[in-house]
Amino acid sequence: MSAGEHRQHPRFRVALRAHLSLPGGVVAAQTQGVSRRGCSVRLVPPLPDVGSELPITLELPSGTSIDGRATCRNHLQGGICGMSLALAGDAALLWESFVDEEEQTGSLWRMIGRIARAPDDAMAPRGVHARVAHDEVRFHTVGENGEAYRVAFERHPADAPESCDLAARLPAFLEVARQQVTRMLREPLQLSFDDGQSVVSARVGELARGGYAYVSEADGVGLVALCVGELVLVSRNGQTVFPHLTGDDLERVACDTFRRDLQRQVFARPRGLRPAPVTLPPLPVRPTPPAKFKEGLGAVRFAQAAAEDVQMRVYGDRQIWFHPTVWARVDDEGTELMGPTLQDGDRVCVLALVGPGAPRVVRLEEDSRVKLLKPPAKTG
Repeated sequence: MSAGEHRQHPRFRVALRAHLSLPGGVVAAQTQGVSRRGCSVRLVPPLPDVGSELPITLELPSGTSIDGRATCRNHLQGGICGMSLALAGDAALLWESFVDEEEQTGSLWRMIGRIARAPDDAMAPRGVHARVAHDEVRFHTVGENGEAYRVAFERHPADAPESCDLAARLPAFLEVARQQVTRMLREPLQLSFDDGQSVVSARVGELARGGYAYVSEADGVGLVALCVGELVLVSRNGQTVFPHLTGDDLERVACDTFRRDLQRQVFARPRGLRPAPVTLPPLPVRPTPPAKFKEGLGAVRFAQAAAEDVQMRVYGDRQIWFHPTVWARVDDEGTELMGPTLQDGDRVCVLALVGPGAPRVVRLEEDSRVKLLKPPAKTG
């Protein structure tokens, strides 16, 4: 997605399975981003003509598939097609509900996706550990507002577009960057857009209008927007790599991951929001709460079962239910943490967003010292 594009609706980086009926047959693809009125899909050429309309089926994170019509609006770098969507009836309602969820709690769902892949890793919300070739690597979130990039520009040399080495190597770079970029880091960062499955060596620039982008050379020189859920490589085989983020830096970046969410009413359902239909998993024993039932695992389970606002997404063979309005405070080995709660099969967890070492995930046990809280109100 070009950093310079002006769009009517916000884009969210979400990978949905998509099936498109092209002249040569039905092809399976994956969305690169979605919005309230469209999506972008990476396809293998030949690409559909701009203006052409074709049937599309989208698989939502809840496991539900919806059918509609997609119109190709443009061709972007790397075989990406920008599509507008025409949906009707239940398909339109389901799509609106999904985009509402993504707009309100998308950053948290990115954390939850990492929890699904590593349920026993308490620090999974922050990033991933992976093995690439023969190397043990560690990725960390860049922060929803790009705090990792902000630290990199504070600590390391950067150049104006005119004096950047890319200006000499790529003649088209200046044309793209002159009006949009204030400065470019001299060294590349290693980024992952698919939770460590692959790595992109990216020359990152600070944008004049705010935010960050990297220079793409696929199908011509262009700028690709960042702060869309990507991770940054922070170490390889135990050794830090550029931009050499320290432990204190990573704490700063981790706080940035949820700071914006805590400053707006993300955990209270906005007026008119239609929650996606969800069937909760059965409880081993349905608790019957006495008056003022506020503490213990049973209290959390009961509050989850009674909550109206619940979201669910499918990760492989795992289904995770997120309760954005059921908040709890838990004592984890002497550390007090707070956040919304999750159900992962029989597991009940707190997605700790407040407290030392947050964000992290804490699994609740029968003897856990946990107390229900009211979700935070809007502060700004």
